Amino acid sequence: YFDVNNGAPGARDPNIAVRFFRKSDNGPIMDQTLPFTQEFRVDYFQPLCSNGEIVTDKLVYSKVINLSPLEENGMELFDDPEGYYISWERCCRNYGITNIFSEDPNNGGIITAGQTFYLEFPPIIKDGKPFINSSPQLFPPLNDYACPNRPYWVDFAGVDIDDDSLVYSLITPLNTVTSQAIPA
Repeated sequence: YFDVNNGAPGARDPNIAVRFFRKSDNGPIMDQTLPFTQEFRVDYFQPLCSNGEIVTDKLVYSKVINLSPLEENGMELFDDPEGYYISWERCCRNYGITNIFSEDPNNGGIITAGQTFYLEFPPIIKDGKPFINSSPQLFPPLNDYACPNRPYWVDFAGVDIDDDSLVYSLITPLNTVTSQAIPA
């Protein structure tokens, strides 16, 4: 999500680099580059609360990646029973945000608040057979903020075509460790 009024134009990345890891030992598996594919304005439920100060665009990066059960050398890949995760970090939230402490690294700041995006997925091979598990269709983007003395609600309706249970939890957001998208 991109802050239209305060975000730095250079933060609209033309592509992002993600890394795949094994959950069992956090070992890196591969890197992929996802190109920017679309952008659209996020509509707010209670736009009058912001007095036009909050305008947000959703930036989408996407690529079809086929995970092979075999590496080139014949060793199985993506069959670890504990599964895998994909991670992408983005440094440096915009510095107009007042409720997240962050110093501008371009002005000598050393405490930069970023965000880390993280997705877990199961192995694609289980017990020697292909394991098919569809991703859930999640709720619409959280496109609002709470206004003082006004009701606030969020639709967390999600659907999984495999009938898997969906569990939501609130956690402390994952910060970045460097200003690099994929730390070495």
